[in-house]
Amino acid sequence: MTDTVTIRSAEPQADEVLQVSFSDGHTTGYHFVWLRHDLFFPTAQGAKSGDATPSFPDAPGAVTPRHIDTAGDTLAIDWSDGRATRHDAAWLRRHAYDRTTRQAARHRPVLWDSRMGNGLPALGYDRVAAGDDGRLAVARQVRDYGFARLTNVPTSPGTVAQVAGLFGVPSQGKHGPVSEIKVDSAFNYGGTEVTEFLPLHTDNNYGYYPPGISFFHCLAANPGGGDSFLADGFAIAMALRDESEEAFDLLASTPLPYSIQSDDLDYRAHGRTITLDGDGNLAGIRFSDRALDPLDVPPDQVRPVYDALARWVRLLHDPRFQIRYHMEPGDMSVYDNQRILHGRTYYEPGQGLRHMQSCFVSRQHFHSELRVLLKAVGAADADLWLAEGARG
Repeated sequence: MTDTVTIRSAEPQADEVLQVSFSDGHTTGYHFVWLRHDLFFPTAQGAKSGDATPSFPDAPGAVTPRHIDTAGDTLAIDWSDGRATRHDAAWLRRHAYDRTTRQAARHRPVLWDSRMGNGLPALGYDRVAAGDDGRLAVARQVRDYGFARLTNVPTSPGTVAQVAGLFGVPSQGKHGPVSEIKVDSAFNYGGTEVTEFLPLHTDNNYGYYPPGISFFHCLAANPGGGDSFLADGFAIAMALRDESEEAFDLLASTPLPYSIQSDDLDYRAHGRTITLDGDGNLAGIRFSDRALDPLDVPPDQVRPVYDALARWVRLLHDPRFQIRYHMEPGDMSVYDNQRILHGRTYYEPGQGLRHMQSCFVSRQHFHSELRVLLKAVGAADADLWLAEGARG
């Protein structure tokens, strides 16, 4: 599909659809009501506020084309009510909404498992800080694989927020944008000390809108363990669907309760383990056994949902889906918190300080920066629709 596409023919059909054939060989239909969209919402045509009142039709099918002209690069329609619309051929082709075109406009993530190992190249901080080329390389890896790894990042406290700021506006938490994780801190989650094994999870599932892109920075490493491990939630979801479509459908349709409570906070939210978009494509993952409350589902769903969760957790901790690595000072992981599940092995607290800082950027900020960077280099994939995450 190119911007030089032209219209070969446009024929009205009996079902209030205009069948349009393009010079690239594609033929698709546009409903009359869809073609008149700008007439219903005048501001879309540049009208100033107050110039007109939107006139969405009570009967969308009451108006039909009176004259159609496909000369040049424009579809010009004069309607039976005396009004007119004009659509650029290339714009019309890009906005076709048949299934083939809509699916082609969706980004396809690269699913991975343990066979990838550490094959995804780490990116040096100097390249990322130097300009758009490095930022684009990181953003593309996160878009395609769900994560990226940086090396040689300065280990001064707060650097994680500076790096996150290259990709959007750092999100504000209860104590600011940066979270501290130290072995000698008072950090405690549900009675589990920070040195204990942390199973694979996504963060802050108890929030109405879980964090989007996580930046996780190592300032000091403990040699006594504490290996990080990641898994691709999208790949695991597909494996679950292959194993049991019933379990997949349950986790994609059943909101589960999450919470975190202490003396000074009480967050609670429901969310589906697997979020799909309107076409059934994977959009997001939300799961943490540490924050999962007892099920809040109808009685006849309790056993089936627990059975589905058992399948999910078994796949989640199957080594064939995991990659592992030890973070050293100056390493930073950047990952999609609504796709990638992360965890950490146990480590001995007496063998040295382990100091990590983390920061989040919203998906919409991150994706906006990515699109701007792609457009700046004229990339063909700049206009793809991206997975919108674990929304409910």
